[in-house]
Amino acid sequence: MAERSHIRDFTKGNITKQLITFAMPLFLSNLLQIVYNMVDMMVVGNVLGQKGLSAVAIGGDVSNLLTFVAMGFSSAGQVIIAQYIGRGERDKIGRFVGTMSGFLCVSSLVLTAVGLLAQPLLLAWMNTPREAYDGAVAYASVSMSGMLFVYGYNAVSAILRGMGDSKHPFLFISLAAVLNLLLDLLFVASPLNMGTGGAALATILSQAVSFSVCTAFLVRRRRAFALDVPRQVFWRWDSAMLVSLVKLGVPMAIKTASIQVQVHTEPEYILLNRQELHLGVEDSFTLSAELNPGSSSAIDYESSDPSVLSVSDTGELKALKLGKAVITLNVPGLGIIDT
Repeated sequence: MAERSHIRDFTKGNITKQLITFAMPLFLSNLLQIVYNMVDMMVVGNVLGQKGLSAVAIGGDVSNLLTFVAMGFSSAGQVIIAQYIGRGERDKIGRFVGTMSGFLCVSSLVLTAVGLLAQPLLLAWMNTPREAYDGAVAYASVSMSGMLFVYGYNAVSAILRGMGDSKHPFLFISLAAVLNLLLDLLFVASPLNMGTGGAALATILSQAVSFSVCTAFLVRRRRAFALDVPRQVFWRWDSAMLVSLVKLGVPMAIKTASIQVQVHTEPEYILLNRQELHLGVEDSFTLSAELNPGSSSAIDYESSDPSVLSVSDTGELKALKLGKAVITLNVPGLGIIDT
């Protein structure tokens, strides 16, 4: 008995209904991707404090430079596959999938090597604070080392979406999000305490699982997707198809990257929510400190008399006995001090 086709041709049937059905999982996938990235920040912020948050933010920006290429070329591949289906040229999809997959695999390996070599220079250009440098290196290094899985997941998801299936990529990214949270808690918040490198490892492992499950699904359903990919196409790329992919992929990658470009100015002073405070013994209070203009630089807190008033890395004060103490805030490397 022939397997029912899973390919959706948007040139036939009720277009509005098909677009809404296709767009909703796509919207939820993008929303979940934001949550996915926030998980690392939440866990790291609660466990490692401001220095950890700064390291993850900076390390994430460095590794994202490589991710933009995967997103741009995968989106281009999705468009080209959909065009083949619309034109009734389904016999070309197999060769194109092999060409795109092979190209993205090689690109991920080359860009990973370049990224790891250029990492110190990139961190220097970003004026990475000294106290966050080691954490940023650990996060970026682990993230870039697993870039193959990120490229692979984006490629397989693009193939499914190009054939009109946006539901399964959403399910696979949902699996990755849940797994990422669990691994973050294991690697960062547990006694393992692997720091920012653990947060990056959690992300890469969850992406690897998602990529593996997504690939297995596509291979098992290859007949339903009419996907016949000759093995040799993975390393003997179709030159005409590769040119089409590059022509569309480069502008899309640049567009994706340009959205993320930010201009940072060095902060000039610290804004505090309280300048003077009276606490009873055993009372606590959390200082809220912000750099103006905004910056990801970490702030160090120091009490003039820790026996009277203790202060944590996150600015939490606790009165221990009668007396008076002054809290000094310092931004290492920028020479900004406040009390």
